[in-house]
Amino acid sequence: MRKCFLIGLVFVLFLTSCGDNKVERSDAVVASVYGKVLYKSDLESIMYEGITTNDSIVRVKAFIDAWIRRELLIRKAETTLEKEKLDFSKQIEDYRNSLVVYTYETEMLRDNLDTVISDDEIESYYNENVSNFRLDHNIVKVIFLEFPKNNKWKWTFYNLLSNPDTVMFDSINNLALRYSDVYESNLDSWRRFDDVVASYNLDVNDELSFLKNNNFVMRENRDRTSMLRICEVRVIGDFSPLEFEKKGISYIILNARKKEFLEKLHNDLYDDAMKNRIFEIY
Repeated sequence: MRKCFLIGLVFVLFLTSCGDNKVERSDAVVASVYGKVLYKSDLESIMYEGITTNDSIVRVKAFIDAWIRRELLIRKAETTLEKEKLDFSKQIEDYRNSLVVYTYETEMLRDNLDTVISDDEIESYYNENVSNFRLDHNIVKVIFLEFPKNNKWKWTFYNLLSNPDTVMFDSINNLALRYSDVYESNLDSWRRFDDVVASYNLDVNDELSFLKNNNFVMRENRDRTSMLRICEVRVIGDFSPLEFEKKGISYIILNARKKEFLEKLHNDLYDDAMKNRIFEIY
């Protein structure tokens, strides 16, 4: 009973402090274990706007219980383990040093690194490393249309999209924008074929076989007609097209710049310290 009263009191105190930011918070103690204290302010992180009273009480109770259990475990470990096993000063120092170096390097990169990567740089990298860009999945360029089954332009769309030798894009584009409900054209970008299969709910058991034997799919139900034209295909093992690799190449170039910048930063610091006899090696 006393515990329930305490939880309710904590919740009331929390709501009071949230409801009026102008009132100075009294950081009430809500639990203690072996002299370790949990304050009301420590509970703020588990609350959020719109939470119900019951949910708040449940969350507060669970948080306090977990805190008590953790502190009991820590106390037990501290009183059981040998003293040398409780000395983490070296690990703490190493961790702090790593954070200091990381923060400094991050700041220097942010303030000094050129992050603009031109199309010429991307193309040059691609041409020099084209053998590394092999597809591990099938990719396609497609046109997709959907419209009512009784659309008077249905067979015009059919003739334009089903022709195995060509796609009359300008004609399709002009008509589709006016006479179709859904029009998606990906002629300027490649898409993973498995994404296309999922997006348009295609019945595909074997991707390579499907792509070899189908460049046009038409489906109809009672009310709707959809048409998909596969305009270009690259299959697993083919060289990946430049436009499909641009994002990845940009990432590679940027990482190389970061590495070069940090190496120069480290070397300049070392050379300057050596020049000014800041360190000695015995």
